[in-house]
Amino acid sequence: CFFEDTGAFEWTIKTAHTPSDSAASDNFGRALAIDGDHAVVGAPFHDKVEGMMLTDTGGAYFYKRNPDGTWSPNGKASEPFTFLRQIGDHFGAAVAIKGDLAIIGCPDGSQSGPADAGWVRVYQRTNGVWNVLMTLTAPGGGQAAGGFGRSLAYDGEFLVVGAPDTDH
Repeated sequence: CFFEDTGAFEWTIKTAHTPSDSAASDNFGRALAIDGDHAVVGAPFHDKVEGMMLTDTGGAYFYKRNPDGTWSPNGKASEPFTFLRQIGDHFGAAVAIKGDLAIIGCPDGSQSGPADAGWVRVYQRTNGVWNVLMTLTAPGGGQAAGGFGRSLAYDGEFLVVGAPDTDH
C-alpha cells in the first residue's frame, strides 16, 4: 500500500497493489524502496517468470507516482537470462532505488562463481523503461551460499551490499 503524509500525523492511503501474476506465497513487499516518484517492491518467493514456473526464483516490481498522487505499475524485473534462472534464487530479496538506478539483490543465485553465492543486478531507467545495466558479484566470485545481495543500501553514490552468510 502506498500512503501519503498529509500532515499532523495523518496518513492517507493512495494506492494498494497486488500484481496480477502474484500468489500469496510470493512475499510481495518483503523488500521495499522509494525515491521521489519511483518505487521498487521485491517478491523473493515469486514463482512465475515470463510464463515459466520456477519455485521461489523471485521478482521485483517497479511503480511510478501519477500526477494525482496514486501509484501505477511501471514494469517488472526478473532474471533476464533464462540459463541463469534457478529454483530458490530469491531475486528481489533486497531492493534499493535512487534517481534512475534501481538495485535488486539475488542472494541465493549463481552467476559464474560458487553455487548460491548471490549477485546484485543494477537497472537503469531510460525513457521510462527499466533495463539491466550491470551485474555485481562478490570479490573473487563470492562464497558458496554466501548470500551476497541479501541486503542493500544505496545513496546515489555508494552502494553497500550485504553477504551475511560468508565466513569472512
